[in-house]
Amino acid sequence: MIIWRAPMEDKKVIDIIEKEYPEMMELFKDFQKRQYTLFCRKQHDYGENNISLGQDLTKAKNIKKSLQGLWFRMHDKIQRFYNLVERDTEVAVKDDPLEDVFMDLANYSIISFLVKTSKWGR
Repeated sequence: MIIWRAPMEDKKVIDIIEKEYPEMMELFKDFQKRQYTLFCRKQHDYGENNISLGQDLTKAKNIKKSLQGLWFRMHDKIQRFYNLVERDTEVAVKDDPLEDVFMDLANYSIISFLVKTSKWGR
């Protein structure tokens, strides 16, 4: 397992920012925890084939197909985001707030990274 460890300089910067912007940083970390939980729940329900299309993601052509699928999913979310912000109206689907769009886009970005680095499903 790869675990990122912040160099000492980064730890100092993190301490400074967390002290200067405590509310923002707490909300940021809370969002990441909820994002991770959502990712795990969806991974449990969908499985790896949802992204890999049942293909071996060690092959470049299959990685490309999966990334294209992710691009379409992200595009749908971005269009929803744009429409809701542009129209400046409340969401009609109450159980799918704008916050969910942010979380889905963040997760799709990470999934794209995992696919691109051939770590999806490993």
